[in-house]
Amino acid sequence: MLPDGDPGVSKCPACGYSLAGTRIAMCPECGQSVTRGAVREYLRDRARVTTTRMAYLVPAAITLIASAIWMSFVGYYNGGEALAIVFASRLISIVLGTVGYFLCCLLWIGFDAPWRLTILRLAAVHSSTIATFILATASGSIILALIATLIVYLVLLTKLLDMELREAFVYAVLCWLLGMIVEFAFPSPD
Repeated sequence: MLPDGDPGVSKCPACGYSLAGTRIAMCPECGQSVTRGAVREYLRDRARVTTTRMAYLVPAAITLIASAIWMSFVGYYNGGEALAIVFASRLISIVLGTVGYFLCCLLWIGFDAPWRLTILRLAAVHSSTIATFILATASGSIILALIATLIVYLVLLTKLLDMELREAFVYAVLCWLLGMIVEFAFPSPD
């Protein structure tokens, strides 16, 4: 039996039905068990789902915003044809960077997240660094652009992928080298 006015179970956690005056440990509306242990377990499961959802939404939002920024910038200043070339080269860089990351994981970093989430986080890192580089080159200093890009790489790799700074630096240099190879294959329009 549920005590009257128990604030922990005054509403069904599953459907929100008011349990005021109910003397059984089950919601009459949906059948959910409403003992304190069942409520705690339900809320824990719901929090886990919310945490998982946010783990995917945050890098997806970063990827979309950063991609929109750099594509708008390139499209505005260089036109649609240039945007297509830059988009293709950046997409190849992201794919190569992702493959490089998984090779690094196999060799020394290790795996600690689902592969889909890792790919989404890598897309967020790469699109953000591309946006940083393209925006920073507007300052006219390639050195400033490279330093800003490296800082963004390191911060995002350590925060989103939980890498140690040394690992993040090695991966950033690897991606830079891969990016240079792609840049020679698909030169950016002037």
